[in-house]
Amino acid sequence: MHYSVRLLTLEPGQVPAKVDAIGTALQKLGLQGRLQACLYSEVGTLNRVLLLHAHEERDILAADQEKVIAARDAFGVADVLQASTFDLFTGFAGHEPLPAGKHGRIYEVRTYHILASGVEPTQAAWAKVLRERLEISKLLAVMYSTTGKPRFMHFWPYASFEERLLLRAKAVERGVWPPPGGISQITSMQSELFFPAAFSPAA
Repeated sequence: MHYSVRLLTLEPGQVPAKVDAIGTALQKLGLQGRLQACLYSEVGTLNRVLLLHAHEERDILAADQEKVIAARDAFGVADVLQASTFDLFTGFAGHEPLPAGKHGRIYEVRTYHILASGVEPTQAAWAKVLRERLEISKLLAVMYSTTGKPRFMHFWPYASFEERLLLRAKAVERGVWPPPGGISQITSMQSELFFPAAFSPAA
């Protein structure tokens, strides 16, 4: 599975008033890629909206991006948009994104920068424990970058921050988190908390 991650940075205080406009604009835009989630930042760098799309084929991804570029105001927030980024990812082998549904009230988005040669050993480390880790909590998506610096991202839905602490502790106790051997590939780690927009397929 191929993914695109778009981060829209809005003017301070504008996310609550504008996030629904993004959902309306996406419907009009008619992208072929499947919207997996629309999330807005709550802990970390604020005033950002994250759009995660899944694409079966790279050609579809490219066609969608051309449509975005051609649109005058693709996401309905041009009047308050300060910055935007767009990056491409490939999903880890052995994991399919969660279907649409109510998965959690908060989403932990983790971004790890890794060694230039770290993609294959990182996937191998995850493969050893992924099935057992998923028995403890859901995983929306896990993927490595194909643009920009070598890194991977994973999205974890939780009912609450307290549930996150409980389930992560259980994974550590079982010895399936962090994936044994995987941390040796990591050069920096970042964790942020996001809320799902009302129209987000993953909510």
